[in-house]
Amino acid sequence: MKNLLTEALLAALFAFLLVPVSAQGMGTDSATYSVKGRWVVKTSISLYRTWDTGPTVFGTGTRDNGAVGLQRFNFRAEASYAFTRHLEVGLFLGFQHYQYLAYRESLQPGFVYGELYNTIAPTFGANVTFQLLPLFVKSDACRWDLYLFARYGGCVLPFLEIENSGLEHLFHKYRQEYGVGAGVAYYFKNKVGLFGEWAVGNFSYFPFFTDSNINFRFGIAGKF
Repeated sequence: MKNLLTEALLAALFAFLLVPVSAQGMGTDSATYSVKGRWVVKTSISLYRTWDTGPTVFGTGTRDNGAVGLQRFNFRAEASYAFTRHLEVGLFLGFQHYQYLAYRESLQPGFVYGELYNTIAPTFGANVTFQLLPLFVKSDACRWDLYLFARYGGCVLPFLEIENSGLEHLFHKYRQEYGVGAGVAYYFKNKVGLFGEWAVGNFSYFPFFTDSNINFRFGIAGKF
């Protein structure tokens, strides 16, 4: 699985780097459509795999036990600006919903018990987007976006997966995500619309317990 993921990432990265080179070779007469100077604002939702799968995880402490993790909501708001005819750079902020287990001392000396709590963690990051349609569309406006992107982000957990366990030194509260992918958007009246994205990379904020290498995201987009 890891070899396949590595090959997919390399292939996607190669395509991401190759397209701008091909675009330069086509010349300025190949299309008149351009995204240069525009802002795109998006709000979106995705399901991210989290660590909390029940007693199986607690009993083994490993992701090799067949547990797949529960899917929990990941919300995001982002804004990007097009510096060239094809290239956009953006930032995003959001939050990830997850649960954590906290061990508490019981009234009976020498015994502890665990309680599950719901919480959210802030997320943030940046992305680079290459718009494909300016290569082909010979119009000064277009209601569609078709693009490739590369993304890096992070998450800061306010609470570790298991609190008061004595194993806090094994974990870091900062977690990262990264990947490359493709997306498509359609704008009603060329202003506000819907978009969807598919990406391959690392999308697990809980890598000690579960892997997540493919991600789907959809939401609302507006451009001006």
